[in-house]
Amino acid sequence: MLLTLTHNQQTYTGFTIDALTAAGVPDTVIDTAITARFVERGNAAIDAACDLIYTASTSRSQRYARKYEEAVRYRDADYPGSVSQSDYPFLVAEAAALGITKRAQADAVIARGDAFAQVGALAEASRAALEKAVEAATGHDAKQAAYQSALADFQTQLSTALQGA
Repeated sequence: MLLTLTHNQQTYTGFTIDALTAAGVPDTVIDTAITARFVERGNAAIDAACDLIYTASTSRSQRYARKYEEAVRYRDADYPGSVSQSDYPFLVAEAAALGITKRAQADAVIARGDAFAQVGALAEASRAALEKAVEAATGHDAKQAAYQSALADFQTQLSTALQGA
């Protein structure tokens, strides 16, 4: 693992752990840099997994948020039978396009939105657990093992969550 860090106003760029030790950088400073590197990698891996599930389009994300809000509002109004397209533009248009009832469409949108929210919550909890585990471990090998274990746990939980979605 190559690390970049600053110690005593000296920047070490792309140094190995052994080279940093030989240069007199304290183990605690090296340990902090190793932690930061594994946390950064772990966060990137979790984000990459989520990016495969969530849309990468800002406009689509906005539309999905609006659809979800509209579907919840429709459900909370006790699924009224007659609604105007101006009040529920996504719901009315998509239900008609799919040939299903507005209620079925609203329920489907809410179920997908809730499942995506659970994935997001899982990702954030996993990021926190990864950081805590890596910080608690001492030394490169232990930190690497904590990083790998935390990512494996995330992948298992993500797979389980997606099977239920």
